[in-house]
Amino acid sequence: MKYFILSTFILSLTLSGAFAQTPVTNAQAQKYYEICAKKRDERMSPKTQDRFCQCASIGYKTHITQEDLQDLGKQDQNARRVMNKILVKLYAPCMEYPVRDMVLQKCSKDAFQAGKQICGCMASKMASYISERAQSDIESILKKDPNIHDPLEAITSSPSYEQQEKNIVLQCIKGQ
Repeated sequence: MKYFILSTFILSLTLSGAFAQTPVTNAQAQKYYEICAKKRDERMSPKTQDRFCQCASIGYKTHITQEDLQDLGKQDQNARRVMNKILVKLYAPCMEYPVRDMVLQKCSKDAFQAGKQICGCMASKMASYISERAQSDIESILKKDPNIHDPLEAITSSPSYEQQEKNIVLQCIKGQ
């Protein structure tokens, strides 16, 4: 589900009545969470997806306004501005959850002989890295390509992520 995250947000917009300069309601944030949690993303376990959706719904309540929701419906530069805000403020702070699962799954498939200890180390360290860097990395990625639709894919295919993954593999193998 390449566009899971973005499509979840857009679907939740259809359930909200947008009014300018008004924060989203608790009910809208709850509805966002419910939609997010129901729409399965195979890159995450159900438990991880629930944590991701909880985190994103907090960001939805904190950073999204009714005005933002109205702007999203316009399909213009304001809509792009809001989408980029969503990627940076809603999703980036929550990326550690799916990244942990993705790294663990990838490692478990690719590194049969490495064992669970190394895969767990890699997943934990990459999640920490993403937790610290996701917002600034997403902002940099958006400056180069403001039309990103899947922030998880964008961040995990970035050169900085790939380089950090290589460094962390070595750290985990050495037992650091």
